[in-house]
Amino acid sequence: MQSSQFYDALKGHGVPCRLVVLPFEGHRYAARESVMHVIWETDRWLQKYCASNSSSTLIKFSGER
Repeated sequence: MQSSQFYDALKGHGVPCRLVVLPFEGHRYAARESVMHVIWETDRWLQKYCASNSSSTLIKFSGER
């Protein structure tokens, strides 16, 4: 509930943000896939908003093509 309220507040102030709710997960992520997804989401955000040039290499995880 706090996550969605925080998201709504950020969106309301025009902050580029994204709320991702993973199924079958509580406050702390337990499944490997969920942890990897959080890392991917974080990397995606950092590449979009913090990378100094667009030719930066993205992190590739095993199994990703």
